[in-house]
Amino acid sequence: MPGESERDNAVPGYLDQTLATLRFGSAVPNWCFDRRLSATGGAKYWRAKLRPLTDVVGWDAVAEGVAWLEFLPYHSLTYKSVPELVPSQRFTFGRLRQAMTRLVPVVALRGLTQWTTAVPELAAYQHLVTARNPRASSVSPGNLGEDGFARVVRALAGS
Repeated sequence: MPGESERDNAVPGYLDQTLATLRFGSAVPNWCFDRRLSATGGAKYWRAKLRPLTDVVGWDAVAEGVAWLEFLPYHSLTYKSVPELVPSQRFTFGRLRQAMTRLVPVVALRGLTQWTTAVPELAAYQHLVTARNPRASSVSPGNLGEDGFARVVRALAGS
């Protein structure tokens, strides 16, 4: 995950909460949203990337309503595709398909081509919001466009 470092292991509760997240047993969908872990690199990274959204709907709405899926959720210094799918990818693609049946916005910040190759129905999904600048990875009106950002805000605000 961007921003993570070995120093995070020393933050009280970090290892327990990352494990709880993987087991779907954490208080919030992702450990980075756990206020107790705000000193970690991952939390700092995502707090900055999500600030435009939290400024509008509040931290709790984002912590409870946002989940993110990583195409290949393994740590590496540089990305390199793998020749075949690994089991966790199949699981992740299934979670994406489940979210799409609920008609929620899906925000693709990076790797849109990889995602639509793996989950072809995503390409025509009417609630897909794509980033204008995948390198920025920010959830903001500038990166998602005014309409895309507004759709995410409405979904989190429950309207």
